[in-house]
Amino acid sequence: MIQDYIRVKTKDEVVGLLEKGYTILGGGTYLSRNQEDVLGLIDIQELGLNKIIPIEDDLVIDSYCTFTEILDNPNVWDSLKDVILQESKINSRNMTTIAGHLLVADGFSNILGWLVCADATIHYYPDKNPYPNKIPEINSLFKSKETFNSFIDSINIPINTCIVWEVISRTPDDFPLVGVFYNKKTDCSIIALTGFCNKVLLFKFNDDLKIYEDFETQLLIAHSQYSNRFISFDYYLKTSTLVLKRLLEKGKK
Repeated sequence: MIQDYIRVKTKDEVVGLLEKGYTILGGGTYLSRNQEDVLGLIDIQELGLNKIIPIEDDLVIDSYCTFTEILDNPNVWDSLKDVILQESKINSRNMTTIAGHLLVADGFSNILGWLVCADATIHYYPDKNPYPNKIPEINSLFKSKETFNSFIDSINIPINTCIVWEVISRTPDDFPLVGVFYNKKTDCSIIALTGFCNKVLLFKFNDDLKIYEDFETQLLIAHSQYSNRFISFDYYLKTSTLVLKRLLEKGKK
């Protein structure tokens, strides 16, 4: 039962309330992970955490930005906008914040798959804290029972991100049976997979000439994690390899 509701004016107020066991309310979802037996809710809408600004080599998306605000911003990649439109209905887009989605999404979220493939970095307030700043690491951390005394301030994505992706699903707006995301960086190729298990799988390859062989090897190693109850592992392996081949060709253009 919620016992209190406070609209804060500063980030330090948020930290003080988190230390007492309060939970941040963000656009209908939580931006911290203290959800059970909620002592009180923190409303952060007056903090102005809904900006999207290019800063040096990153596009910085504030944690309170809704999917609708992301769709309306000209600096955001078309590929991210496409994946939001594919996964999130209009009513949800108007309410769900990007950080809130990070806290509840799993390995069947294409939005999460895109962010993992983009090598997005999580920034907290205060910035001195023990929490990891990469999505694959924080995703499992947020599902723990640990109480957090920091909150997500922004998500930073490299400006030079160039992702091509393809999803196989039963219907266009259904969850992914097979989702493959490919991001060619200067020093490596990043591949993220959705629909495999309850987390997004992330692979980095330095040699594109061996990418098919290495990709299949890595999937076989991850076989024990497979949890898609709608298709077999063999189907996922075969289909994701074919999709990756198409994406590699598309990425060269």
